[in-house]
Amino acid sequence: MYTAEQGMRVFLQRRRRLLNWSRLTSLIAFYDLMMRHIDGVVAWARHHLTNAALEGNNARVRAISQRAHGYRNLNSLMSVHCHASWR
Repeated sequence: MYTAEQGMRVFLQRRRRLLNWSRLTSLIAFYDLMMRHIDGVVAWARHHLTNAALEGNNARVRAISQRAHGYRNLNSLMSVHCHASWR
């Protein structure tokens, strides 16, 4: 919707003020959470970065660790992680 940081901030603040007249408590709680983290939310407008690649790598590492019941020491497990994690 908004790609500029200031426009995004103003939009979210206006939407939160409009919720003052509603009884949607779960949506109000969500917007309150978002307003506590507003700097991080609008930082996307400046940098256009997410942590999706990092989360994908963490999922691969967890899957390897779950399959690694047969490794006898930590060095072998770490070696498998290094070879399989970063592509």
